[in-house]
Amino acid sequence: VIFCTDFLRKKSFDNGGLMTYSKKVADMTWRGDQPAAFRAGLREFFGNFKTNKVSALSTLSSVFYSYGSHLVRIELPKATGYVKKSWIFVRAAFCAFLAMVVSDLVVLVAGGLGGLTANQCDVRQSVLRRVYRFDGAMEVISEGIRKCEEEKPRPPTHTRALFYLGEASIHMHFKEASIADGFYTRIGFLLPRIEEEGEYDQLSRICRHMAEYYRKVGDRRKASQMEEHSEWARKMAEVQRIYRKAESK
Repeated sequence: VIFCTDFLRKKSFDNGGLMTYSKKVADMTWRGDQPAAFRAGLREFFGNFKTNKVSALSTLSSVFYSYGSHLVRIELPKATGYVKKSWIFVRAAFCAFLAMVVSDLVVLVAGGLGGLTANQCDVRQSVLRRVYRFDGAMEVISEGIRKCEEEKPRPPTHTRALFYLGEASIHMHFKEASIADGFYTRIGFLLPRIEEEGEYDQLSRICRHMAEYYRKVGDRRKASQMEEHSEWARKMAEVQRIYRKAESK
């Protein structure tokens, strides 16, 4: 009801407004205000659907995926009691299901993976891994890495790192830590470039995942380094948002 009411109150957006609004959705997500980002993402979907169906559907899939992640990573640990925890889990599972259905529709509307951008491929591989469709995720990752080389302008470096991260997580799922380690090593080489590009939110996210990996394999030193770097990048991202907000006034 909240989401539908919010949509009915929305203003119309032109293409420029949609681009600005998309940035606002991203900022809400990084600030941890996921419910607001979810509602804003739905508004953007309905505003953009007529002009670019593939982009709009990919955004919607990402919205469901991100909200499900928020429920599991933030809300579930804070919940007390079996009923509350179960309800959060059910909602997260339903978000994953909706993300998968919409993601499949994205590929159908785009006429195949070739019709997706590198960023849209990243959304899809994340969704497919969430629902354990690993063969499909590997196919999308391969296509996404190819697009990172061919797209003009070249996608930001963190996009390639996220594909490596996705492939590493699949190998970890199948207990292939030695193969996964190679991908984490590749990601490590990309971190300075991500920092140079000023993608601090993504840098923090990637370092956090790397810290989790190193904890799993028992490398406490690297885990600690990645945790510190993730926290540093998170603070830099906050400063970056403050400057951007001041510049926009």
